[in-house]
This record gives sequence, structure tokens and C-alpha cells, in this order.
Amino acid sequence: MTIYNIVFIFLIFAAIVEAVLWYRSSLKVACSPNGQIKCRKRNRAYVLLLAEMFTLCVISALRASSVGTDMSTYIPRYEVIANSTWNELKTLADTWNFEFGFVVFCKLISLINPLNVQIFTVITSIIFTIGFYLFIKEYSLLPQLSLLIFVAYGYWTNSFNTVRQYLALSLLLIALILWRKNKTGTKIGAILLSTIAISFHVSSICFIVLYFIKNRRESEKAYLIVLGIALLIFLIPKSLIESVLSATPYIKYINMKGSGGATLIVLLCIYLFVYMQRNPLSKIDKNASLWFWMFSIAILVNVLALKIGLFERIMRIFLVSMLIYVPNSFFTLKKSCLNFSLYLTVILLFSIYFYVVLMVSQESSGYAIPYITWWQ
Repeated sequence: MTIYNIVFIFLIFAAIVEAVLWYRSSLKVACSPNGQIKCRKRNRAYVLLLAEMFTLCVISALRASSVGTDMSTYIPRYEVIANSTWNELKTLADTWNFEFGFVVFCKLISLINPLNVQIFTVITSIIFTIGFYLFIKEYSLLPQLSLLIFVAYGYWTNSFNTVRQYLALSLLLIALILWRKNKTGTKIGAILLSTIAISFHVSSICFIVLYFIKNRRESEKAYLIVLGIALLIFLIPKSLIESVLSATPYIKYINMKGSGGATLIVLLCIYLFVYMQRNPLSKIDKNASLWFWMFSIAILVNVLALKIGLFERIMRIFLVSMLIYVPNSFFTLKKSCLNFSLYLTVILLFSIYFYVVLMVSQESSGYAIPYITWWQ
């Protein structure tokens, strides 16, 4: 737990310093035609972000196989893949119900050193870190707040556990960046990365819907429609959802208990806040509609997760928008003592979540605690 305390205390300090700088600065943002957000003096902020993400990557890469619930499954299977022939990979994928692309990926990285299983942890940590670093760097106006949320809400430590999905998610974030550049070459790259991500974790296919979202200001009706759909989903009998799932490969997850009641309350509170800031945000961030629809989908899927826990993982795919949506909405607030206090309160609330919810036990942290290095 000591290593997590050191990291998180530093992130709190960095987020507070960023809040002070935000309070003392004026709102000067220029949007380029392709929707990328550009501000003065961003480079310094992103050098610090790079150093922080590199540190998180090193901590992740050096962890033992006991750090993360699912690592006890991944590492033995990785060893089998490393010692298997290419012709045997399809059989292994079918036996374990792993996507074939992920099995091929494991075989490829095992060629670096078939005897060293730590290669798996190192490579997956690097890929995961790169995706989230580029995502925050590309879109966040308050990168330290984004990074605090990234760690506090559990995206970092969850990558220790559900490696396959978070590896795919990282590729999807890079693909989204390429797609939003709206050039033929980058769109081809986005399609290729998305295909690889789907071959790692089939749930990634739902992310493709984001490629069809245009840079248009969302209306007030859109917020109300999303809430109305959420209510309808809440009223759908669980048995009906189970019937639909029974016709898919996810039938094995049908008995996963529902979760996310507290999360839904938090998301609705955030939804109210971003609704109030929708107009100033749309003026400085041409991707505001993207964050709105991603966050809205996350809310709808979270309502499904109340009935069946499987949907919680899908929710997290779209909830990455929170890393950008919340900080950028705060950036648009008028500089006042009240709003500065609100900013600090959000930092405090996410910090409380980290310590009281995420790190309160081994189970809640996905067995990210205790942290042990691979050589211990």
C-alpha cells in the first residue's frame, strides 16, 4: 500500500497546484479545425504528465503475478502459449475461451524471451500506458485532474486485473484519436487498431459506434431523452435481459450479480454538472458532443449493470470519457472562490473514493494490494 500512497499523494498535490494555476489564469483556448484543443503553455504540463505516466507504467510493469486477480490465470496460460507451436494456438484459444488475437499476441511477445514470463506484464503495461497517456494528452485541458481521476476511479489498478480488456481499451483510445483527425490515412490506422482490439476482447466492438458521432452541440432534449431511456431500461425485467444474453457467448456471465448503484448516483450528479456547463464547453471543445454521448452510453449501460454485473465492464469502456468530460467542464467555470472550492471538493471526493472504496480491501482493489515486485 505504501507505493500507492506515495503515488496518490503526489497526484493530489499536482492536481491542487493545477487548480491554483487554473484559478489564476484566464480562459484562453483556441480550437483547430479538426477539433483538437490547443492552449498556451501546454507542453510543460504534458512533460509532467509523461513523467507521471512513465512512473505508473514502471510500477505496473514490475508487479508480481499475484498483483491482480486475473493474473493467476493469465500467467500460467501465457507460459503454455510460449511453449506451444503456432498450430496449437487456435485450440488453446477455443479451450480457454480467449480471443484468438490475444493468444497470437502472447505468442509474439514470448519470442522476445520464452523463459521470462515478466515480459508479458512489461509489454501489456507499456501498451496500456501509451493509450491512456495519448488520450489525456490529446484532449484534456486539465491533465492533472484527468490523471487523478484515472488513478482514483481505478482505471490504473484495474489494468492489473482485467489485462485483456484494458489492453484492448488502450488500442481503442489510440484508434479514436486517429479517427477524429479525419484524414484517410489516420482512419485506416483507426480501423486496423480497432480490429486488433476486437481480436483481443470482443466487447470492443461496441466502441465503434463512436466513429459515427459528429461534432454537433447536443440539445437539452438529448439529455432528457437519455434519462428517459435510462428509466425504461431500469423498468425492463431482468428475465428479459437474461433471455437475450442466453443467445450470445456471454451466457456464462448471466449469473453475475448486479452492481453499480452508488456509481449511478455519482454519474447522475456529474451528468447534471456537465449539463450546466454544456454551452461554454461546446465553445472551446469541438469534441464536447463525443464526451456527451460516451458518458450517456456509460449511464445507460450502468443501469443494465444494476441487474447483471457483466455490463459493468462495458460501462467502463465508455466511462473513460469522464477523464476528459469532467476536467474540461471544470476548465470552463468562471474563476471565483466558490468554483475554486468546488474544484478542490471534487479532488477531495475522488481521493476519498480511492481510499474508502477502491483501496479499502484486497477484493475491492482487484487484489492490487498488497503490491509486490516480481523479484520478491
